[in-house]
Amino acid sequence: MVTTNFWLTGLSALFVVIFGIIVGLFAIIKSIKTKQKLLRNFGIMAIFMGLLLLGPATDFLFVLLTGSNIDFFLYVRLSYMWVVPGIVFMMWIGGELLAPRAKWYIVGVFTVIGLIFMYLLFFDTLNSFKPYENPMGEDVIDSSFNTGALPFIIIVVLILSVLLFDGIGSLRKAKQLTGELRKKFIYLTIGFFLFTIAAVMDALLEPGIVLFVARFGFMADNIFLYIGIK
Repeated sequence: MVTTNFWLTGLSALFVVIFGIIVGLFAIIKSIKTKQKLLRNFGIMAIFMGLLLLGPATDFLFVLLTGSNIDFFLYVRLSYMWVVPGIVFMMWIGGELLAPRAKWYIVGVFTVIGLIFMYLLFFDTLNSFKPYENPMGEDVIDSSFNTGALPFIIIVVLILSVLLFDGIGSLRKAKQLTGELRKKFIYLTIGFFLFTIAAVMDALLEPGIVLFVARFGFMADNIFLYIGIK
């Protein structure tokens, strides 16, 4: 018999995935009509960010359909393989807005860091994550990083980079501007901060009502970022 946490964790993950894909596709279609490359890349980023919760969303649906959980290795790879492209696009957006001359250097550095993370995710999974208890079809799998492992350090670096470069950078830019541009950068600041908070809470919180509420930060950040970029 499934638990209350199963519904809270699984449904919230599914909502985030669906919402991210919808917002992303909407932005991409809009960018084609308006020929805005920045909006297009935001759309791609929004899809990747929604897919961050593909692991628990897939496990949730699999339990509903079969009564058992998916393979743990598949779960963690479905969950974390989207982090790198999502962050790279997010840093590209930040670079385009805040440091256009350096954006490709920024993207290059984070791509290299991301490739290291991807290698460890696929080829050193057992050392990257703590041992887990099989929920036996009663709950969604709950995985957490081994805090002493390199992938955890890389994730911390990536999230802090978004906060410091995109979040703080947009806030500083907003203070330098006035009128409509100031409002746009304030929206961007809120979006980047919401993403950082949601990512940290999703990584640290135990499954339950607080995590259910926190995950709506992943949807709210897309709305603020879209308004800011549009």
